[in-house]
Amino acid sequence: MAPQMKEPDVPKIISSRAIKRLLVNGKTRGLTDEQEQERKAAHCEPFLPNKDIESLVQEANVKATLNQDKLLGSHKSNKELAEYVVKAAPRAFLTAIFIGADQENCIRHLKQKGFVDAELPIRLMIVEDAEDAEDYYRVCRVKSNHTLPYFSGWKETLQENYETDQWTFLAPTFEEDDFSYEFHQNLRLPFVYIPNSKPDGGYFGKVLKLGLRIDHQKLTSFEMTPKFNEKHIEVAVKFMNTDYSMANSDVKKFYEREKTTLKLMRELKDLHLIRAIAAYTKGTSRCFVFPWAEGGNLDTFWRTDRSCLDKSLVRWALDQMTGIAGGIMKLHAKDTRHGDIKPLNILYFLDSVDERGRGILKVADVGLAKVHTEYTKYRAATTTRMSSERYEPPEMLSYLHKKAAIPRRYDSWSLGCVFLEFTVWLIYGRSKLHSFHQDLRDSLSDKFYETKGDSYPRHHVVNQLINEMEQSLSESSALHRLVRLISEHLLVPVDNRMSTKALYEKIDDIRKKCHHKSYSLDSSLVSLAKNRPMPDGHPDNNLQPPDNYSHTSKLDNRWRNIPDSEWARFLVSRLDWPSLRPTIVTEFCDACSSIDFLEDSIELNRTLHDLEEGSFFDDHMSPAPRQAQLGLPVLPKLGSPQEFALLNEWINLCDRTHDCVSRGSDGEPLNQMPTRLIHVGTTDAPSLHLVETAKENITGNYIALSHCWGKLSKQERFCTYIDNIQGFKQHIPFDELPQTFKDAVITTRALKVRYLWIDSLCIIQEDPPDWKIEAARMEDVFNSAYCTIAASSSASSLDGFLIHRRERAVIGINTSKGPLYLAEAIDDFREDVEKGILNTRGWVFQERALSRRTIHFTSTQVYWECGHGVHCETLAHLRNRESELLGDSKFPNHGIQKYKDDSIRLVQYLYQTYCALNLTNPTDRSKALLGLESRLGRTFRSRAVYGLLSAYFERLLLWQRDQVSPMENIPYPKGQTVPSWSWMSFMGKINYQDAPFGKVNWTGDVENPFISQDYVHWDGRLQARAHELSIDEDELKKRIRTDLIHSKLTSGLFKCAVVGTSKVTNEDGTTDQCYPFLTFIYKLARDPAFIVIYAEISLS
Repeated sequence: MAPQMKEPDVPKIISSRAIKRLLVNGKTRGLTDEQEQERKAAHCEPFLPNKDIESLVQEANVKATLNQDKLLGSHKSNKELAEYVVKAAPRAFLTAIFIGADQENCIRHLKQKGFVDAELPIRLMIVEDAEDAEDYYRVCRVKSNHTLPYFSGWKETLQENYETDQWTFLAPTFEEDDFSYEFHQNLRLPFVYIPNSKPDGGYFGKVLKLGLRIDHQKLTSFEMTPKFNEKHIEVAVKFMNTDYSMANSDVKKFYEREKTTLKLMRELKDLHLIRAIAAYTKGTSRCFVFPWAEGGNLDTFWRTDRSCLDKSLVRWALDQMTGIAGGIMKLHAKDTRHGDIKPLNILYFLDSVDERGRGILKVADVGLAKVHTEYTKYRAATTTRMSSERYEPPEMLSYLHKKAAIPRRYDSWSLGCVFLEFTVWLIYGRSKLHSFHQDLRDSLSDKFYETKGDSYPRHHVVNQLINEMEQSLSESSALHRLVRLISEHLLVPVDNRMSTKALYEKIDDIRKKCHHKSYSLDSSLVSLAKNRPMPDGHPDNNLQPPDNYSHTSKLDNRWRNIPDSEWARFLVSRLDWPSLRPTIVTEFCDACSSIDFLEDSIELNRTLHDLEEGSFFDDHMSPAPRQAQLGLPVLPKLGSPQEFALLNEWINLCDRTHDCVSRGSDGEPLNQMPTRLIHVGTTDAPSLHLVETAKENITGNYIALSHCWGKLSKQERFCTYIDNIQGFKQHIPFDELPQTFKDAVITTRALKVRYLWIDSLCIIQEDPPDWKIEAARMEDVFNSAYCTIAASSSASSLDGFLIHRRERAVIGINTSKGPLYLAEAIDDFREDVEKGILNTRGWVFQERALSRRTIHFTSTQVYWECGHGVHCETLAHLRNRESELLGDSKFPNHGIQKYKDDSIRLVQYLYQTYCALNLTNPTDRSKALLGLESRLGRTFRSRAVYGLLSAYFERLLLWQRDQVSPMENIPYPKGQTVPSWSWMSFMGKINYQDAPFGKVNWTGDVENPFISQDYVHWDGRLQARAHELSIDEDELKKRIRTDLIHSKLTSGLFKCAVVGTSKVTNEDGTTDQCYPFLTFIYKLARDPAFIVIYAEISLS
């Protein structure tokens, strides 16, 4: 549509510079290339908005511009050309001005040829046999090969510039009646760039907050209004990953499915279902545009809303829950299931608020929705797999493993979970909801159900919460009815679960009765409201706790077996079961033959002596387990196809259902490639040579090996040196590799990964400069590895880990339902792995902590460890809170959650554990922890060096010897000095003095070097304000604890620095000047640094 011909008062000359000043997302001073690329990736390239095109292309302005450039010969031709520009070709005119074509009579030429804006955009095609330079290109419309005559005679450069810059003036307009768009990859979209500090996103893409120009949308029914003085409305643009390589997923298909569902939701016009503005493709991009939810999501609302519990809040909550149930009911009526209902996918809109300022909740993110055109009670197999685990129903395991159909009642369970959490928040507030989630995690299940053998009952923590609420609420109240509805009809097995249609009718009936005050807010709720804490309106994710917090960690070292027979059955079906069961059937005496081993409990009525006397089979190695876990009685042969099939299934399970590996927007793992890798080829096409990743532009997955070097001579070691590295780049002889390295190559190939990292081969040995560089990169090496192989039971690289292991004792029993196998209980991760020889080594400590996933090869069996626990080769699943600190795929997030309000305890635990480990070279004490220190420093946003963190400087300074024998001084070589006040300068175990939170005044007498401007040039010395020590020599010897043995402990030689004083008042009203931890600094003439010694003592 042509702009209106409204004459401006003062004609303006239209120039390229004037256009550039009006561009949205135009280049600004200081904009880096990286920021420009970021904007381009967000579809926020420079464009001229419709309103400015209309404002510029007025007839008077066009005339003034043409006269200025003397393009016209007469006033009559001037007027005719101006009318043509305004009515037919405003964008073509502006493009010509923008590229400097206004001096070439190009505009007149376009008019003479009859060109109009409707012909845009155009593209250039090279004429292969062109003789004249002016005919080098022929001009066509995009998506057409038909030649347009309008640009003949234009110079080649002008044609190229026109093709490139035309897009600046062609930004589209989103219409009410159009939903799906296919844009050219070069089209500029009408989005205004808004910086996104942390873009939201998940497996299938990311969501950015952008601005949509008001003059590029005609969406009257959306009722979106801009903020004061803004020319855009805020929108959310979801960018789908377009190169997602996970098995059984095709992003193009997901895009089409989501588009179909969103179009349906748009047409439903339900108040509580998100209405998408548009779906569009742009080149390879596939995107959706939504209104922006200013209030965030339901989880955000729970954390920040400051409402008191009253009848209006109860009514509003029931209105929202009823509306959400009704919206999902409408989806189900159209044969569509959502598949990922959770608080994060329920958005909070504030465009229209009630008298209390509360907005509307809308269900969003239907990326996992599935549309079915044929109605069946239980549909055919589906590809919905990536919904959040907490809100999944118990039958999800069956859908995943058996590829069974997913009914729409799947959503009913998820609604029950969300509504229960909503009700908990209503009654008790955010803190109770947080405690509920923590109780689920502490029971090692973050779901609303738990696993007991082959059954999946509702979680006992959920049952306790429901019982508590039912007892607290009056039976005649709305919320009591709501809790019973959730308990009896939603959080129940699928066959008994309520449909969303029935749910909507029930919950709507509860809502309608809320006009009675006593029904919505009865006396029991009034009493609860008085104790309901009001949130502070801020997220509860601060890593550094206030100093007055108390220690509330629930960390323990108890191992738990998490039964998962469903997963075990799935694996057994994939591992050639007949070869994994024993051929023997045990013979029994007459008494034992009468036992029914399938009974839940067995009464033997015989003494232990009688059993021993009559037994044919005697297993002294281990007592029988109390609970039978479905698994493998006979383990696969080491290095066999079956064993590697099991390892690959573990990896697939983790890739498919966990978030242990960080992925980019393309769905691929985010890797920081090591400097060097070993190319191993494949099983069918083996190859073995060293590669330089940067020089050869190598990307992709690699596996890291964690192993013991062992006490080997130089001749026995297989390493890369300066003199053989070039040869290794050509070929590494497999037969000359030590057995552990051979096994690592074989395993890497079997796991279908082409690259392997081994420290002794990928780091140049006896080359200090290379060692210094690579030691600093240990964090990236293990953190970026696809997974780590750990030779946990191998004492040296000569031992291997696919050679031999002890056979497992097993007996077979014939039962009425077939053979039953009872096997020796060998699942002992602590003994096999954590106490194994590999994990006694200092270097391995950070390797395990920084690895996202590890396969542990032990002398008993193979274990898989990731952020979701430990899987055994027997098919058992183990969890242990203390072990998960180091097994955390996002280390140290798990530890921070467990230690909660005193994260310093986590740091102290890590340093204490590390100090108890062995190092072949004591001078590695400071190097073998560099990667872990780097991670801690980044996590706590704090400087980390020499075993200190700036955020916890005083507490970490208060370490002391934790062994009977004295510590040993480490003779660091020149250039690798470690301050003598640091535990890194000694070999031996340490612990930390207890400094209770909230009871210590930190004096500042020992200066924190990290907060000084001179930290960059810090040489490791500590500066302290010293005091004279007034104590006699005998008393000093009794109370002092030294790290090293000193022959003389003369009190006059010592001065002390007070690190902290007690806040605790004595009975007489006085306060001890020094709490029972002091730092004594004894300055030695031969050492400019400090030796730190501790004692429990007071100063006079």
